[in-house]
Amino acid sequence: MATQQEGNVTRRRALGSVIFGLISSWVFDVTNSTATEVGGVQGVLEERGKRLQEAVLSEYRNAPSINTRERFGIDIGGRVSEFIPAGTSFGDAKTILKSAGFEIAQWPPGPIPPHPSALYDENRRFLLVGTSELSQGFFTKVVCYIYVHPVDHDSGSYMTKSVEGNIALLAP
Repeated sequence: MATQQEGNVTRRRALGSVIFGLISSWVFDVTNSTATEVGGVQGVLEERGKRLQEAVLSEYRNAPSINTRERFGIDIGGRVSEFIPAGTSFGDAKTILKSAGFEIAQWPPGPIPPHPSALYDENRRFLLVGTSELSQGFFTKVVCYIYVHPVDHDSGSYMTKSVEGNIALLAP
């Protein structure tokens, strides 16, 4: 009688081990596929950033000479919006900009200036700003600025409404 009970216990343990193994295998596969999907999205954003970098450099190389008197330099907003379209989250826009070699100069909300001028625009605090130095001369440098505007900064949910991009010559 004892051997029959031991046999039943052994079979239950074996069955439990098989079930545990199947569940563990399934959980491992699900977490792996989720990690791959997340890595895939990250990879797509990084690839988009590399293509943005190529597009900015192409615009810079093919641009007529940049004059310091031009207030905003060369407008490349239309080209940039191909890579950061409306509806893109600010997190994804940040990944794209960093992959394109941009430094994130401002993450919303930006600081309130201590003594704002009459021209101060409160909405400027809620921009995602990326900068990238394209070239540097003895007294000048050419910089690309990208401004990502939120749909509604009051909601705290930052989604892209529009994008501005400029290549400008900075001189003392």
